Amino acid sequence: MLVMFFLSFVSHAQQRGKVVSFNTKKPITGAVVKWTNGKQFAVTDENGEFAIPISNNGYVVQSIGYYDFNTTNLTKVVELLEQIYQLPVLGITDAPDSVFGSVKYSVGDFVWWNGKLTMLLYEHEKLIKPAYEKRDLWVDAWIAQLDSFGRIATSFHINEPAERFHLAPTGACFVLTENSVFQMKAEPFLHLDKLSYESFRQEFEPICGFLNSNIVFHTFTEEYPEFSYYLLKKNSTDPIELAHVADSLTMEFFKSEYKYMNGRAKRIAYQYELDYGVPKEIVAGQMTQFKESPYYRDPVAKIVQHENHWSIFNISQGEVVSINAEGEQLNRVAMKGDRNLSNLPSKEKILNVQFDPEKNEVVCFTQLRTGESTFNLLKEDGSLELKKNLYWQHIRNPQIKNGRVYYLYRPYESRNNWYLYAE
Repeated sequence: MLVMFFLSFVSHAQQRGKVVSFNTKKPITGAVVKWTNGKQFAVTDENGEFAIPISNNGYVVQSIGYYDFNTTNLTKVVELLEQIYQLPVLGITDAPDSVFGSVKYSVGDFVWWNGKLTMLLYEHEKLIKPAYEKRDLWVDAWIAQLDSFGRIATSFHINEPAERFHLAPTGACFVLTENSVFQMKAEPFLHLDKLSYESFRQEFEPICGFLNSNIVFHTFTEEYPEFSYYLLKKNSTDPIELAHVADSLTMEFFKSEYKYMNGRAKRIAYQYELDYGVPKEIVAGQMTQFKESPYYRDPVAKIVQHENHWSIFNISQGEVVSINAEGEQLNRVAMKGDRNLSNLPSKEKILNVQFDPEKNEVVCFTQLRTGESTFNLLKEDGSLELKKNLYWQHIRNPQIKNGRVYYLYRPYESRNNWYLYAE
């Protein structure tokens, strides 16, 4: 009788609740429910259910990747909806508007995918950069999508330290992490499919254009001083070369490296050419580590996809080539003007080249070493026409969308705090 009394007391002393997703109404497993000033907690089971003392006056629901939600309604199902930050009303002003940023969270990267602003968020103190890494990695990052009201409608946590997004011309969106690549999928619900880095590098990253089911891809690698753009037609296995990109002075230096090598080294380079098809001059440059020389210049070209054709701005060779969707050359002109892509000073680098479908024009963002950034109109002959100087300095990832320029900026001059701005 005593045991039955205690069992009856325990059953009446606890109250059960449930945690579900606001968007899918599905239960959330592993959410932490805290009460009594956070010193005691329970974890939701596979059905999203939990039990807490009935004498408690309130509790806090937490989950990895979600913010805290307070409630005092013990019998109500808790629906988690993230509202970390709400978009302000974007007014017409000279100063940029903060689109997203908070005391706790910053933006590592952003894209427009599936018609929504999609962000890679992280906590300020979670930036890591090991000595052997050349990239920023965000620990405990999570992906968030904003709805039309500027609220976070969907989000989920990433288990690996995240690096950035990659949006392919085909519309596919990828998330690059420290050791893996994930493709974002919207159906049947928002989720990630894991890929290997090797398959991503070979099958998805080289794609830079997609029109009429025909694909344009490049062969650029960091180890090779030249590359080409190719077009692959639908149902074809034979690509068509559209443009070859190489810095002429760099190629002459590579030939000189081979010329002054000893006989044994020349034989090794020549044998490598016979075995793998790589020109012996290129092999010689790699053998002598010429790529580390201050005289080395990477081949540079920017391809822009218009509504029905492509423009290849071959910066290394100072020319612009226009190609239609079937791979036919429409025009080839030398870059002109006092200020064009090929004669920019070394202290001014190109941040992004993008086609604006609303105004049917190509825009180019550049940045000086001092941090000043400019927004330019890029003409068909490669010349630049200044449209405006951007408000903030040392920006990252500028994009134009809906007539506004979006970019990342550090409002507190801190390396870890990046906010998303628009002007």
